[in-house]
Amino acid sequence: MKGKIRNIKWRYRIEEITPSDHRIGTDILLIEDADAIRVEKITGKTPFKLDMSMAIIYDQGEAVSKINMKEYHIKAPAVLIVMHGQTMEPISYSDDLQCRAIVMSESFTERLFAGSTDVQAHSLYTSIMSKPIINFEKDQNVFSMYYDLLLNVAKSPQSEFKIQSAQHLTLAMFYGYSHMKHNLIIDNKGTTRQEEIYSAFIDSLGDN
Repeated sequence: MKGKIRNIKWRYRIEEITPSDHRIGTDILLIEDADAIRVEKITGKTPFKLDMSMAIIYDQGEAVSKINMKEYHIKAPAVLIVMHGQTMEPISYSDDLQCRAIVMSESFTERLFAGSTDVQAHSLYTSIMSKPIINFEKDQNVFSMYYDLLLNVAKSPQSEFKIQSAQHLTLAMFYGYSHMKHNLIIDNKGTTRQEEIYSAFIDSLGDN
């Protein structure tokens, strides 16, 4: 791992270049500029700790990133989901990269799962941590639909119930399609000792 993990306020930096009609309150930012998502322009190619959660929708091209020190190759069409508190390190992007992102504040993400049972929330979080990438067949990227719906809410002249609408849409995004793709099953299989050690190390890394 190169360099020291930095705890930067990346969300607030990208907020500065996000148009007002691509925001829902202070909790959701919708980004259509792929350059804004190229975090190495802000951080350099060093790992940093996320101060938000986000779903990056890859419409074209490829990217390589490390999430919690594991390297992932993302090839469009796909979605990468990263949660607040995780570490991210950009490695490379293809020249033809086209992507969008749904960026959610830490408090918004926590409120989403406030009504869920501990088992449900833990199962979803564990699933995303272990399988952060969802691959799609061509033109089957369902997250594009969620992005467009959230953008319609953001651009709506009606200010009432915007955040509530965003909460329901985002929950549908997480628990609907993510649930199906990640095959969340509560079972009694347990984990290997190596998985327990790695999980404990990642927890410690997030805390420190």
